[in-house]
Amino acid sequence: MKFTPVYELDRLLDHHYKFYILNLKNENDKFIKHMMYVIVPYLRKVNDGEIRIDLLEKWIEMKIPSVQVPRENSIVNNTIQMGNINAPIQFQQNSNNSVQTQHNQYQLDDIKTFFDLLSKDIQNLDKKIREEFCLEINYASTQLVKDKDIQPQLINIGSLMKEIGLGVFSNLIASPVFEYIRPSLGL
Repeated sequence: MKFTPVYELDRLLDHHYKFYILNLKNENDKFIKHMMYVIVPYLRKVNDGEIRIDLLEKWIEMKIPSVQVPRENSIVNNTIQMGNINAPIQFQQNSNNSVQTQHNQYQLDDIKTFFDLLSKDIQNLDKKIREEFCLEINYASTQLVKDKDIQPQLINIGSLMKEIGLGVFSNLIASPVFEYIRPSLGL
């Protein structure tokens, strides 16, 4: 109560706090608790203790490590629509424990163009390999008509393309559609 100047009370508190933690290892929270639950209530009873209470509470706030209170997980859905692009774009929001999924929605015309270009490129391949591609293309086309997901077929086509080598597919690779569909192929 007699310490002056009162605005330097934090120096006095720091001095005693350092002395306390040097002599009693791992007991620093005990000192802060004593200040919070013994000294602050005592100062409330004393006249002219408001300034000291404010300074002491500010000092305590600085010494207490900021504890992250767990919050309920909140789900944030962001919808970003972009059109007229020739390459895949991926956005990731930085948040803890987040799961990222990317849904590439392609146009029916783009898939048809992709299949046409692929069909042209596979004409010079071995008959068995050409038949494998045709099976996947035909099944994917049937699924498209039924408005079903063709992702498994696109992955299979991408695997076949990897086995053969991308250099064989010159018409397809030169097309902007390829860059748009490439992530769906697993390439």
